[in-house]
Amino acid sequence: MEISFIKAHGTGNDFIVILDPEDKINLSASQIKELCRWHTGIGADGLIRIVPDEEAAFKMLYYNSDGEEATFCGNGSRVASLLTYKAGWTDSEQFTFIAGDGKHNAYIKSNNIVGVSINVLSKVKQYKDGFWINTGVPHLVIPVKDFSTFRNMNVNQEALKWRYDERFKPEGVNVTFIAFRDGKVFVRTYERGVERETLSCGSGAVATALISKRIFNLGSVINVVYPGGELVVYDKGTYVFLEGPAIEVFQGIVKI
Repeated sequence: MEISFIKAHGTGNDFIVILDPEDKINLSASQIKELCRWHTGIGADGLIRIVPDEEAAFKMLYYNSDGEEATFCGNGSRVASLLTYKAGWTDSEQFTFIAGDGKHNAYIKSNNIVGVSINVLSKVKQYKDGFWINTGVPHLVIPVKDFSTFRNMNVNQEALKWRYDERFKPEGVNVTFIAFRDGKVFVRTYERGVERETLSCGSGAVATALISKRIFNLGSVINVVYPGGELVVYDKGTYVFLEGPAIEVFQGIVKI
């Protein structure tokens, strides 16, 4: 079987995107894992399959690079929104879509800037070592006071102290480290399912913004800087939006 795909990314968080208008492409966890594998596959942090939905512009099915389905992906949903819009699934620059955690609103701006609404699924839980919140997927947000320590830390090693913590079983937790400097929040996230630090994480950006608003006394517009680029989170109280660039890298055909 040959499958057409698009490789795209949101601030370095990269995805294999499959537009499936007939909802006929079913991939196993092992096939998704192989497609996402670097060096021997296409290589990506995750895979997105986009299918029709009767009540929205599309439905997004998201899979981490370990092949397992996840409820949501912030950057992935922005990428999916741009690509379905470009493919003509909707002729409006404002529309809704469905993900594993429910309905979302999306909008397309010029220069491939895409915003999506985020379903905040929990209140903040404060622990001695960090703040837990579910922004589509669960994050433990850990402030780091010294910026040099934040810049130089081995995230893949440090995050394992919390990734499988008893408090967050059975599903585990994404581990997000943050530092505040020059009015912006700098972030590094270890993503479960990918099992390493990614260049950016949309749900992590929102988790960061909501926590940072509290501990750094920020306003309703929070700039979040990842190694892969900058995202903006709008927290208006009754709704939260994640905004940033979404980039199509190339298109191809892969044989399964």
